[in-house]
Amino acid sequence: RVHKFCNKLCDLFETEIDGPMQRLGYCCGKHYFYNPQVLCCYGNQLCMIPRDAQYHSYSSNFMAYHFCKRCFNDIHTDAVNLGEEAGAVPKDEFKEMRNNVLDSEPWCWCKSCGRKFHQICVLHLEAIWPQGYECSTCLAERHEARKENRFTAKALPTNQLSAILEERVNSYIIKSINLQAVSPACRLMLF
Repeated sequence: RVHKFCNKLCDLFETEIDGPMQRLGYCCGKHYFYNPQVLCCYGNQLCMIPRDAQYHSYSSNFMAYHFCKRCFNDIHTDAVNLGEEAGAVPKDEFKEMRNNVLDSEPWCWCKSCGRKFHQICVLHLEAIWPQGYECSTCLAERHEARKENRFTAKALPTNQLSAILEERVNSYIIKSINLQAVSPACRLMLF
């Protein structure tokens, strides 16, 4: 019962804090994080390490080797053969871990005022804008506009299937949601 009320209070706080945080020039008042992914075990094929499960891990030369507890215990030697890259590694060099690490949403800082924003809230990616991020408040003070992102779906070539998908999505949005200004671009990418 206490947990239920605490969750309601947390939801209420997150909805009420967004307004004041945005008036102060920040993106929002939320804490975004990513849940742990299911890891692949290096032992048996198709063996997975689910969320909150214990596993053994060894890292070397930008490679990580993960073994679920069962596969690791099935190895009856004192060393684990990791192939040509790492060779045979003693079992005591493996760390026992739990797949429960939550990754927070990365932040970006405005290069003018130093305010902190979630990258997902302001749609900033360092690979697209290597010169850094500038918030809309700083741009408005200098009467400048943000440079357009050249990596958009509209810049990709179209084909017959993507044209059909784009037309169907746009007609659905106009009919059911009744939004005229939104017009998403759909492109089909084949690899």
